Amino acid sequence: MREKAPLVNAHTHLELTEEQSLVNDNLDKKELWDWIIEIVRNKRTLKEEDFIRNIRRAERFLIENNNLFIGEIRSVLPEGPLFYDDRLKGVVFFEVLGYEEEVFNRKWLDFQRFFNKYKASDKIGLSIHSLYTTPPDKAKELVSFARKNRLKVAIHIAEKREESEFLFNKNISGFRKIFKNAEIRDYGFKSYADIIEYLNLGADTILIHCTQFEKSDWNIVKNKDIPVVICPRSNLYFTGKLPDIETVINLDIRWALGTDSLYTNRDINVSEEGSFIEKHFSHIKDIEKKVAYALTENGLEILGVKGKEWL
Repeated sequence: MREKAPLVNAHTHLELTEEQSLVNDNLDKKELWDWIIEIVRNKRTLKEEDFIRNIRRAERFLIENNNLFIGEIRSVLPEGPLFYDDRLKGVVFFEVLGYEEEVFNRKWLDFQRFFNKYKASDKIGLSIHSLYTTPPDKAKELVSFARKNRLKVAIHIAEKREESEFLFNKNISGFRKIFKNAEIRDYGFKSYADIIEYLNLGADTILIHCTQFEKSDWNIVKNKDIPVVICPRSNLYFTGKLPDIETVINLDIRWALGTDSLYTNRDINVSEEGSFIEKHFSHIKDIEKKVAYALTENGLEILGVKGKEWL
């Protein structure tokens, strides 16, 4: 099935598909904050034509490897085409973030340009980058806006240990490297389940990564029917951990697979994610069938893409 049916790569950052990526052999040891600074500095050296070239390069690779449906996170080119090659289909989630008001407002204006151009399309969504780059009260407003406008929301959540320490243990030393003057409000969060409740997340939200989730967090994901996208090779390489795939499967949580970007992965072929899961979780009954479903029909359903006629 995997060789014939178009595959769903449910989490990509095509703008970061450079010829020489910034991955290194000890990425899981690198502090989250230092890594973000490194990425931002590199992105600031790139011009619009560089991002266009990156996206085109990535699209060619995806098409050559049968990754024809994608969930794409975009933070540049708000009025550019969703896809340069019309053989590629899926949803483009445009990113909003910023703890400091000036940063948030600039990102929000970019999103509005994107939204105003494509609001008649069913191929766009809103990306709340994360709760270590976007204040929870702002994130809650963004979820409300997206729901009123029938947009899916994608959010990176519980990816790395430093994120949990920032949200739950109020460790802000690394955060201050990025947002030196931002005000930080105490929301009293004790778990990711608390955050999911506060943001009022639901079936129209896609949670990405989730490596730091506890069983209680997965239970609320199940109860609210929230789909998740797992990026196993990126997760292991970047964090040294994998999401609790056994719990995801045992609770019958809707899940898809993604590759993330070349900044945390060796390639962006989602078929390799499927092979990785099958190898590392071979003890799970019918794991090949479950992976095939995540790579095809379940991925399409999670993205809300009308493409089952392809399968």
